[in-house]
Amino acid sequence: MNVVDETFNGNLPCADCEKIDFSLTLKQDMTWHSKMIYVGKSAKPFEENGKYNVTEEGVIILNKSSEGMNRFREVPQGLLMLDINGKDIVGKMAGKYLLKPAARKKEGLFKSQRDTVPEKRLNNIWVIIQLGDSVLNPDNFMNGLPMLELSVTKREISGHDGCNRIRGSFSTKGKTIKFGQLITTKMACPHKKGSDDIAPALNGNTFSYYFGKNRLILKQENKVKVVLKNID
Repeated sequence: MNVVDETFNGNLPCADCEKIDFSLTLKQDMTWHSKMIYVGKSAKPFEENGKYNVTEEGVIILNKSSEGMNRFREVPQGLLMLDINGKDIVGKMAGKYLLKPAARKKEGLFKSQRDTVPEKRLNNIWVIIQLGDSVLNPDNFMNGLPMLELSVTKREISGHDGCNRIRGSFSTKGKTIKFGQLITTKMACPHKKGSDDIAPALNGNTFSYYFGKNRLILKQENKVKVVLKNID
């Protein structure tokens, strides 16, 4: 997801205080931080943080234990807080739920919905069949060919490198995909030929991508780096 670090501020309605001074920061690594001050009730800020995801409809959802104050959508003026069902809040107080950017970037929070929402075709289960110039042999891996499942709505990756489990995140910009730092388990594997090459090949790297017949091809400097096959 091509979001830039940005902070949004607003004064929200409050049932038992004057107002809620609300500040929300969305970060590139798909984490968020919020701070609330209940004006007229307590000067002590209440702070929360966690991860977020963006739905295909462009709704930003803060992953938190409690419902409410966790759904937003981008509007030209900033972010609009939504109700618990992801719908616009209506009524005479509706305009009070707008959060304005502390310092709007030229591109806005998202460069465009077309860029921020990954192609649905990425949302699939893929096995890595080629790494660089090497075609991978499933017999060299304890659990068969390395497998990655990409979730478009969560911008998350899960799977294995042929032995150890892998999980992490990814973002897209146009026809490029960038992988975050992948976390792997440290299980001792009797057949590890090639397994140790998988995570380093993806970690923090950006690739141009295109689709072939049941294939996802990742390239850097016009050279094929990774080829994946759809198995779902």
